[in-house]
Amino acid sequence: MLNLPPQCAAGIEKANQLVADESIPTIKRLVTLANGDCCDVLQDGKRIYYRAPDVVSLEHIINRALGTPGAKVIAGKTSTSADIESALSDITHELTHLDPNADPLDPEGPFRAILSAVAKRRAEYRRNQAEVQQQVIQFLPTAIERLTEMCSGVTIRREYSGKTRTYTLRPNRRAIEHISKRIHGSASPIVNSLDEHQEPNLTRQYTMEDIQKMTTTDLIALVTASEQGGKEAGKESETVPDPPAYYTDAYVQMAEFLPEAITSMKTLAQGATTIIETDTGERDEISHAPDPRANQFLIDLFIGAPSSRFVVNDSGPIDLTQNANAIAHYTDNILKLCTSHPNHAGKENQIRELLNQLTANIQPNRTGLADRNTYQGLATREHHHESAQADFSLLRAEEFIPTAP
Repeated sequence: MLNLPPQCAAGIEKANQLVADESIPTIKRLVTLANGDCCDVLQDGKRIYYRAPDVVSLEHIINRALGTPGAKVIAGKTSTSADIESALSDITHELTHLDPNADPLDPEGPFRAILSAVAKRRAEYRRNQAEVQQQVIQFLPTAIERLTEMCSGVTIRREYSGKTRTYTLRPNRRAIEHISKRIHGSASPIVNSLDEHQEPNLTRQYTMEDIQKMTTTDLIALVTASEQGGKEAGKESETVPDPPAYYTDAYVQMAEFLPEAITSMKTLAQGATTIIETDTGERDEISHAPDPRANQFLIDLFIGAPSSRFVVNDSGPIDLTQNANAIAHYTDNILKLCTSHPNHAGKENQIRELLNQLTANIQPNRTGLADRNTYQGLATREHHHESAQADFSLLRAEEFIPTAP
Protein backbone atom coordinates (compact mmCIF):
# COMPACT_ATOMS: atom_id res chain seq x y z
CA MET A 1 0.00 0.00 0.00
CA LEU A 2 1.29 3.47 -0.83
CA ASN A 3 2.26 5.71 2.06
CA LEU A 4 -0.68 8.06 1.54
CA PRO A 5 -2.09 10.66 3.94
CA PRO A 6 -4.95 9.39 6.14
CA GLN A 7 -7.28 11.84 4.40
CA CYS A 8 -7.11 9.64 1.28
CA ALA A 9 -8.81 6.69 3.00
CA ALA A 10 -12.41 7.82 2.40
CA GLY A 11 -11.90 8.32 -1.32
CA ILE A 12 -10.11 4.99 -1.69
CA GLU A 13 -12.87 3.18 0.19
CA LYS A 14 -15.56 4.66 -2.08
CA ALA A 15 -13.59 3.78 -5.19
CA ASN A 16 -13.01 0.23 -3.95
CA GLN A 17 -16.71 -0.23 -3.32
CA LEU A 18 -17.54 1.01 -6.84
CA VAL A 19 -15.16 -1.57 -8.28
CA ALA A 20 -16.54 -4.35 -6.08
CA ASP A 21 -20.15 -3.51 -6.97
CA GLU A 22 -19.31 -3.64 -10.69
CA SER A 23 -17.21 -6.81 -10.60
CA ILE A 24 -19.91 -9.30 -11.61
CA PRO A 25 -21.40 -7.13 -14.42
CA THR A 26 -17.82 -6.53 -15.62
CA ILE A 27 -16.95 -10.20 -15.98
CA LYS A 28 -20.27 -10.80 -17.76
CA ARG A 29 -19.41 -8.07 -20.26
CA LEU A 30 -15.98 -9.60 -20.80
CA VAL A 31 -17.59 -12.98 -21.47
CA THR A 32 -19.97 -11.38 -23.99
CA LEU A 33 -17.08 -9.63 -25.77
CA ALA A 34 -15.01 -12.83 -25.78
CA ASN A 35 -17.87 -14.91 -27.16
CA GLY A 36 -18.52 -12.61 -30.11
CA ASP A 37 -21.87 -12.02 -31.80
CA CYS A 38 -22.72 -15.11 -33.88
CA CYS A 39 -25.30 -14.54 -36.62
CA ASP A 40 -25.26 -17.95 -38.35
CA VAL A 41 -23.92 -21.50 -37.99
CA LEU A 42 -23.27 -23.43 -41.21
CA GLN A 43 -24.01 -27.13 -41.65
CA ASP A 44 -20.36 -28.01 -41.04
CA GLY A 45 -20.55 -26.23 -37.69
CA LYS A 46 -18.58 -23.18 -38.79
CA ARG A 47 -19.77 -20.05 -37.00
CA ILE A 48 -20.39 -16.82 -38.88
CA TYR A 49 -20.08 -13.66 -36.80
CA TYR A 50 -21.56 -10.22 -36.98
CA ARG A 51 -18.95 -9.22 -34.42
CA ALA A 52 -15.89 -11.43 -34.05
CA PRO A 53 -14.75 -12.70 -30.64
CA ASP A 54 -12.44 -10.21 -28.92
CA VAL A 55 -9.00 -11.76 -28.50
CA VAL A 56 -8.02 -9.42 -25.63
CA SER A 57 -11.07 -10.47 -23.62
CA LEU A 58 -10.38 -14.13 -24.43
CA GLU A 59 -6.82 -13.83 -23.19
CA HIS A 60 -7.91 -12.14 -19.98
CA ILE A 61 -10.48 -14.82 -19.19
CA ILE A 62 -8.09 -17.68 -19.91
CA ASN A 63 -5.32 -16.01 -17.88
CA ARG A 64 -7.80 -15.47 -15.05
CA ALA A 65 -8.72 -19.18 -15.06
CA LEU A 66 -5.30 -20.76 -15.62
CA GLY A 67 -2.72 -18.14 -14.73
CA THR A 68 -0.46 -16.57 -17.34
CA PRO A 69 1.17 -18.75 -20.05
CA GLY A 70 3.88 -20.92 -18.55
CA ALA A 71 2.25 -20.76 -15.11
CA LYS A 72 3.69 -23.05 -12.46
CA VAL A 73 1.29 -25.16 -10.43
CA ILE A 74 1.85 -24.68 -6.71
CA ALA A 75 -0.15 -25.41 -3.59
CA GLY A 76 -2.11 -22.50 -2.20
CA LYS A 77 -2.47 -21.70 1.48
CA THR A 78 -5.45 -23.43 3.03
CA SER A 79 -7.13 -23.01 6.37
CA THR A 80 -6.42 -25.67 8.99
CA SER A 81 -7.87 -26.73 12.27
CA ALA A 82 -5.03 -24.79 13.92
CA ASP A 83 -6.38 -21.59 12.35
CA ILE A 84 -9.81 -22.34 13.79
CA GLU A 85 -8.29 -23.08 17.19
CA SER A 86 -6.39 -19.79 17.09
CA ALA A 87 -9.50 -17.80 16.20
CA LEU A 88 -11.57 -19.41 18.93
CA SER A 89 -8.74 -18.93 21.41
CA ASP A 90 -8.62 -15.23 20.60
CA ILE A 91 -12.37 -14.87 21.10
CA THR A 92 -12.22 -16.78 24.37
CA HIS A 93 -9.39 -14.61 25.61
CA GLU A 94 -11.20 -11.37 24.75
CA LEU A 95 -14.46 -12.59 26.29
CA THR A 96 -12.63 -13.61 29.46
CA HIS A 97 -11.17 -10.14 29.86
CA LEU A 98 -14.24 -8.27 28.63
CA ASP A 99 -15.71 -5.50 30.74
CA PRO A 100 -18.65 -6.97 32.72
CA ASN A 101 -21.00 -4.34 31.27
CA ALA A 102 -19.84 -4.81 27.70
CA ASP A 103 -21.93 -6.67 25.13
CA PRO A 104 -20.03 -9.79 23.96
CA LEU A 105 -21.84 -9.56 20.61
CA ASP A 106 -21.02 -5.93 19.98
CA PRO A 107 -20.05 -5.62 16.29
CA GLU A 108 -16.67 -4.23 17.27
CA GLY A 109 -16.18 -6.70 20.12
CA PRO A 110 -14.73 -10.22 20.21
CA PHE A 111 -16.87 -11.29 17.23
CA ARG A 112 -15.79 -8.35 15.04
CA ALA A 113 -14.20 -10.79 12.57
CA ILE A 114 -17.74 -11.80 11.54
CA LEU A 115 -20.03 -9.02 12.81
CA SER A 116 -18.24 -5.74 12.08
CA ALA A 117 -19.05 -3.58 9.07
CA VAL A 118 -15.59 -4.28 7.65
CA ALA A 119 -16.10 -8.04 8.10
CA LYS A 120 -19.44 -7.93 6.30
CA ARG A 121 -17.94 -5.91 3.46
CA ARG A 122 -15.03 -8.36 3.30
CA ALA A 123 -17.49 -11.27 3.07
CA GLU A 124 -19.30 -9.47 0.26
CA TYR A 125 -16.01 -9.01 -1.60
CA ARG A 126 -15.23 -12.71 -1.26
CA ARG A 127 -18.67 -13.70 -2.54
CA ASN A 128 -18.17 -11.45 -5.55
CA GLN A 129 -14.72 -12.90 -6.11
CA ALA A 130 -16.09 -16.45 -6.01
CA GLU A 131 -18.87 -15.53 -8.45
CA VAL A 132 -16.41 -13.90 -10.86
CA GLN A 133 -14.12 -16.95 -10.76
CA GLN A 134 -17.08 -19.29 -11.28
CA GLN A 135 -18.17 -17.31 -14.35
CA VAL A 136 -14.62 -17.54 -15.70
CA ILE A 137 -14.30 -21.29 -15.15
CA GLN A 138 -17.71 -22.00 -16.70
CA PHE A 139 -16.81 -20.05 -19.84
CA LEU A 140 -13.26 -21.46 -20.10
CA PRO A 141 -13.97 -24.32 -22.58
CA THR A 142 -15.92 -21.92 -24.83
CA ALA A 143 -13.16 -19.31 -24.53
CA ILE A 144 -10.58 -21.81 -25.78
CA GLU A 145 -12.92 -22.84 -28.60
CA ARG A 146 -13.30 -19.20 -29.67
CA LEU A 147 -9.53 -18.74 -29.44
CA THR A 148 -8.99 -21.71 -31.77
CA GLU A 149 -11.47 -20.15 -34.23
CA MET A 150 -9.44 -16.95 -34.12
CA CYS A 151 -6.29 -18.98 -34.83
CA SER A 152 -7.75 -20.33 -38.06
CA GLY A 153 -9.35 -17.04 -39.12
CA VAL A 154 -13.00 -16.23 -38.37
CA THR A 155 -15.70 -15.29 -40.86
CA ILE A 156 -17.78 -12.17 -40.31
CA ARG A 157 -20.84 -10.92 -42.19
CA ARG A 158 -21.73 -7.30 -42.92
CA GLU A 159 -24.53 -5.47 -44.71
CA TYR A 160 -23.42 -2.64 -47.03
CA SER A 161 -25.68 -0.73 -49.44
CA GLY A 162 -28.18 -3.55 -49.67
CA LYS A 163 -25.46 -6.18 -50.20
CA THR A 164 -24.34 -8.87 -47.80
CA ARG A 165 -20.59 -9.22 -47.65
CA THR A 166 -18.81 -12.12 -45.98
CA TYR A 167 -15.21 -11.66 -44.85
CA THR A 168 -13.00 -14.66 -44.14
CA LEU A 169 -10.21 -13.11 -42.12
CA ARG A 170 -6.62 -14.23 -41.95
CA PRO A 171 -5.44 -16.13 -38.83
CA ASN A 172 -5.11 -14.07 -35.67
CA ARG A 173 -1.47 -14.05 -34.66
CA ARG A 174 -2.12 -13.07 -31.04
CA ALA A 175 -4.48 -16.02 -30.52
CA ILE A 176 -1.92 -18.44 -31.96
CA GLU A 177 0.83 -17.00 -29.78
CA HIS A 178 -1.29 -17.45 -26.68
CA ILE A 179 -1.96 -21.15 -27.29
CA SER A 180 1.62 -21.85 -28.31
CA LYS A 181 3.06 -20.07 -25.27
CA ARG A 182 0.80 -22.06 -22.97
CA ILE A 183 1.80 -25.44 -24.39
CA HIS A 184 5.39 -24.77 -25.42
CA GLY A 185 6.05 -22.42 -22.54
CA SER A 186 6.14 -25.12 -19.88
CA ALA A 187 8.49 -27.37 -21.87
CA SER A 188 12.19 -27.16 -22.70
CA PRO A 189 13.10 -24.93 -25.64
CA ILE A 190 12.46 -26.74 -28.90
CA VAL A 191 16.09 -26.41 -29.93
CA ASN A 192 17.04 -28.47 -26.84
CA SER A 193 14.11 -30.87 -26.87
CA LEU A 194 16.04 -33.71 -28.50
CA ASP A 195 19.28 -33.28 -26.51
CA GLU A 196 20.54 -36.43 -24.82
CA HIS A 197 21.00 -34.74 -21.44
CA GLN A 198 17.95 -32.95 -20.13
CA GLU A 199 17.60 -30.80 -17.04
CA PRO A 200 17.00 -33.07 -13.99
CA ASN A 201 13.41 -33.48 -12.90
CA LEU A 202 13.47 -32.63 -9.19
CA THR A 203 9.84 -33.66 -8.72
CA ARG A 204 10.66 -37.27 -9.64
CA GLN A 205 11.37 -39.89 -6.99
CA TYR A 206 14.66 -41.44 -8.13
CA THR A 207 15.27 -45.07 -7.21
CA MET A 208 18.65 -46.67 -6.55
CA GLU A 209 18.35 -48.33 -9.94
CA ASP A 210 17.86 -44.92 -11.56
CA ILE A 211 20.97 -43.60 -9.81
CA GLN A 212 23.05 -46.59 -10.87
CA LYS A 213 22.03 -46.08 -14.50
CA MET A 214 23.01 -42.38 -14.45
CA THR A 215 26.21 -41.21 -16.05
CA THR A 216 28.63 -39.00 -14.14
CA THR A 217 27.29 -35.99 -16.05
CA ASP A 218 23.73 -36.88 -15.11
CA LEU A 219 24.66 -37.28 -11.43
CA ILE A 220 26.52 -33.96 -11.30
CA ALA A 221 23.58 -32.22 -12.97
CA LEU A 222 21.14 -33.78 -10.49
CA VAL A 223 23.24 -32.83 -7.45
CA THR A 224 23.76 -29.29 -8.74
CA ALA A 225 20.05 -28.85 -9.43
CA SER A 226 19.17 -30.27 -6.00
CA GLU A 227 21.54 -27.86 -4.25
CA GLN A 228 20.15 -24.95 -6.22
CA GLY A 229 16.62 -26.06 -5.41
CA GLY A 230 17.51 -26.25 -1.73
CA LYS A 231 18.25 -22.52 -1.72
CA GLU A 232 14.63 -21.93 -2.62
CA ALA A 233 13.31 -24.27 0.10
CA GLY A 234 10.57 -22.78 2.18
CA LYS A 235 9.53 -20.21 -0.43
CA GLU A 236 6.93 -22.47 -1.96
CA SER A 237 5.55 -25.96 -1.61
CA GLU A 238 7.89 -28.77 -2.67
CA THR A 239 4.97 -31.04 -3.48
CA VAL A 240 3.23 -30.24 -6.75
CA PRO A 241 -0.53 -30.59 -6.20
CA ASP A 242 -2.90 -32.16 -8.70
CA PRO A 243 -4.63 -29.35 -10.60
CA PRO A 244 -8.44 -29.30 -10.93
CA ALA A 245 -10.13 -31.09 -13.82
CA TYR A 246 -11.01 -27.90 -15.70
CA TYR A 247 -7.32 -26.96 -15.72
CA THR A 248 -6.27 -30.29 -17.21
CA ASP A 249 -9.14 -30.31 -19.73
CA ALA A 250 -8.26 -26.80 -20.90
CA TYR A 251 -4.64 -27.69 -21.56
CA VAL A 252 -5.58 -30.91 -23.36
CA GLN A 253 -8.02 -28.93 -25.52
CA MET A 254 -5.28 -26.46 -26.49
CA ALA A 255 -2.58 -29.09 -26.94
CA GLU A 256 -4.72 -31.05 -29.39
CA PHE A 257 -5.23 -27.89 -31.43
CA LEU A 258 -1.56 -26.82 -31.26
CA PRO A 259 -0.44 -28.30 -34.63
CA GLU A 260 -3.27 -26.48 -36.41
CA ALA A 261 -2.38 -23.28 -34.57
CA ILE A 262 1.26 -23.52 -35.66
CA THR A 263 0.11 -24.23 -39.21
CA SER A 264 -1.92 -21.01 -39.12
CA MET A 265 1.09 -19.11 -37.79
CA LYS A 266 3.13 -20.44 -40.71
CA THR A 267 0.43 -19.14 -43.04
CA LEU A 268 0.79 -15.68 -41.51
CA ALA A 269 4.59 -15.91 -41.71
CA GLN A 270 4.42 -16.79 -45.40
CA GLY A 271 1.68 -14.26 -46.22
CA ALA A 272 -2.02 -14.84 -45.58
CA THR A 273 -5.15 -13.94 -47.54
CA THR A 274 -8.42 -12.23 -46.64
CA ILE A 275 -11.41 -13.34 -48.79
CA ILE A 276 -14.42 -11.08 -49.38
CA GLU A 277 -17.58 -12.59 -50.87
CA THR A 278 -21.01 -11.09 -51.58
CA ASP A 279 -24.44 -12.65 -51.83
CA THR A 280 -24.38 -11.91 -55.58
CA GLY A 281 -21.38 -14.20 -56.14
CA GLU A 282 -18.65 -11.56 -56.24
CA ARG A 283 -15.33 -12.59 -54.73
CA ASP A 284 -12.23 -10.62 -53.90
CA GLU A 285 -8.96 -11.76 -52.34
CA ILE A 286 -6.57 -9.51 -50.45
CA SER A 287 -3.04 -10.90 -50.21
CA HIS A 288 -1.06 -9.78 -47.19
CA ALA A 289 2.72 -9.53 -46.98
CA PRO A 290 4.54 -11.96 -44.71
CA ASP A 291 3.92 -11.00 -41.08
CA PRO A 292 7.24 -10.01 -39.44
CA ARG A 293 6.02 -10.79 -35.93
CA ALA A 294 4.76 -14.21 -37.02
CA ASN A 295 8.22 -15.04 -38.39
CA GLN A 296 9.84 -13.67 -35.25
CA PHE A 297 7.53 -15.75 -33.07
CA LEU A 298 8.40 -18.99 -34.88
CA ILE A 299 12.09 -18.27 -34.33
CA ASP A 300 11.62 -17.23 -30.69
CA LEU A 301 9.80 -20.45 -30.01
CA PHE A 302 13.20 -22.11 -29.94
CA ILE A 303 14.45 -20.14 -26.91
CA GLY A 304 11.82 -20.87 -24.28
CA ALA A 305 8.87 -18.95 -22.86
CA PRO A 306 8.00 -16.89 -19.75
CA SER A 307 6.66 -18.51 -16.62
CA SER A 308 4.60 -17.55 -13.60
CA ARG A 309 2.61 -19.37 -10.91
CA PHE A 310 -0.78 -21.04 -10.66
CA VAL A 311 -2.20 -21.39 -7.14
CA VAL A 312 -4.43 -24.36 -6.38
CA ASN A 313 -6.58 -23.95 -3.27
CA ASP A 314 -7.85 -27.05 -1.52
CA SER A 315 -11.63 -26.67 -1.29
CA GLY A 316 -12.11 -29.79 0.82
CA PRO A 317 -13.35 -29.73 4.42
CA ILE A 318 -10.87 -28.91 7.16
CA ASP A 319 -9.57 -31.88 9.13
CA LEU A 320 -10.29 -31.02 12.75
CA THR A 321 -8.82 -34.19 14.25
CA GLN A 322 -5.52 -32.74 15.42
CA ASN A 323 -7.16 -29.81 17.24
CA ALA A 324 -10.57 -31.31 18.09
CA ASN A 325 -10.19 -31.20 21.87
CA ALA A 326 -8.96 -27.62 21.96
CA ILE A 327 -11.66 -26.47 19.53
CA ALA A 328 -14.37 -28.11 21.65
CA HIS A 329 -12.87 -26.53 24.77
CA TYR A 330 -12.87 -23.04 23.30
CA THR A 331 -16.35 -23.49 21.83
CA ASP A 332 -17.81 -24.44 25.22
CA ASN A 333 -16.10 -21.49 26.90
CA ILE A 334 -17.37 -19.06 24.27
CA LEU A 335 -20.94 -20.35 24.65
CA LYS A 336 -20.79 -20.01 28.44
CA LEU A 337 -19.26 -16.54 28.34
CA CYS A 338 -21.75 -15.23 25.80
CA THR A 339 -24.91 -16.76 27.21
CA SER A 340 -24.00 -15.59 30.71
CA HIS A 341 -24.66 -12.04 29.53
CA PRO A 342 -28.26 -10.99 30.35
CA ASN A 343 -28.90 -9.81 26.78
CA HIS A 344 -27.98 -13.18 25.30
CA ALA A 345 -29.22 -15.75 27.77
CA GLY A 346 -30.68 -18.72 25.93
CA LYS A 347 -29.06 -17.72 22.63
CA GLU A 348 -26.78 -20.76 22.43
CA ASN A 349 -27.98 -21.65 18.92
CA GLN A 350 -27.32 -18.12 17.70
CA ILE A 351 -23.80 -18.18 19.12
CA ARG A 352 -23.15 -21.58 17.56
CA GLU A 353 -24.29 -20.23 14.19
CA LEU A 354 -21.88 -17.33 14.53
CA LEU A 355 -19.07 -19.77 15.33
CA ASN A 356 -20.05 -21.89 12.32
CA GLN A 357 -19.87 -18.81 10.12
CA LEU A 358 -16.52 -17.90 11.61
CA THR A 359 -14.97 -21.33 11.11
CA ALA A 360 -16.44 -21.67 7.60
CA ASN A 361 -14.67 -18.45 6.61
CA ILE A 362 -11.46 -18.97 8.54
CA GLN A 363 -8.36 -17.78 6.69
CA PRO A 364 -5.03 -19.66 6.71
CA ASN A 365 -2.24 -18.47 8.99
CA ARG A 366 -4.46 -15.80 10.47
CA THR A 367 -2.03 -14.99 13.24
CA GLY A 368 1.19 -15.91 11.49
CA LEU A 369 1.67 -19.02 13.62
CA ALA A 370 2.07 -22.07 11.39
CA ASP A 371 1.19 -24.57 14.08
CA ARG A 372 0.02 -23.47 17.50
CA ASN A 373 0.93 -26.87 18.90
CA THR A 374 4.58 -26.17 18.08
CA TYR A 375 4.53 -23.80 21.01
CA GLN A 376 3.14 -25.92 23.80
CA GLY A 377 3.17 -23.04 26.25
CA LEU A 378 0.51 -21.27 24.18
CA ALA A 379 -1.88 -24.19 23.71
CA THR A 380 -4.21 -22.66 26.29
CA ARG A 381 -2.75 -19.19 26.36
CA GLU A 382 -5.43 -17.67 28.56
CA HIS A 383 -3.71 -19.55 31.40
CA HIS A 384 -0.15 -18.88 30.26
CA HIS A 385 0.30 -15.16 30.01
CA GLU A 386 3.91 -15.26 31.25
CA SER A 387 4.76 -18.08 28.84
CA ALA A 388 3.38 -16.06 25.99
CA GLN A 389 5.58 -13.11 26.98
CA ALA A 390 8.62 -15.35 27.18
CA ASP A 391 8.01 -16.83 23.73
CA PHE A 392 7.47 -13.49 22.02
CA SER A 393 10.93 -13.58 20.45
CA LEU A 394 9.94 -16.77 18.69
CA LEU A 395 6.52 -15.66 17.55
CA ARG A 396 7.40 -12.16 16.39
CA ALA A 397 3.72 -11.34 16.32
CA GLU A 398 2.58 -8.69 18.74
CA GLU A 399 -1.05 -9.78 18.62
CA PHE A 400 -0.04 -13.08 20.23
CA ILE A 401 0.82 -11.38 23.51
CA PRO A 402 -2.39 -11.40 25.54
CA THR A 403 -3.49 -8.07 26.92
CA ALA A 404 -2.97 -7.93 30.67
CA PRO A 405 -6.26 -8.01 32.56
